[in-house]
Amino acid sequence: FKNKNQTLRRFSRVYKLIVLKILKIKQPIDFIFKSKKTLAFFLEDGDVPLAHNATEQSIRPFYVREKARV
Repeated sequence: FKNKNQTLRRFSRVYKLIVLKILKIKQPIDFIFKSKKTLAFFLEDGDVPLAHNATEQSIRPFYVREKARV
């Protein structure tokens, strides 16, 4: 029974590692498929930013002022 339990534990550890690696790969692939239209638009027109960081940072002072006033 000891050998059987050890083998099962080892298999379980290996299985978990494989699943975790698959999940790490799966997340970016899911993101690509979910945002296929946005990515295609971005690739067609290089002037379109993929991230909204610049936009968010430009409106942040207005938001902070409004939040402080309330």
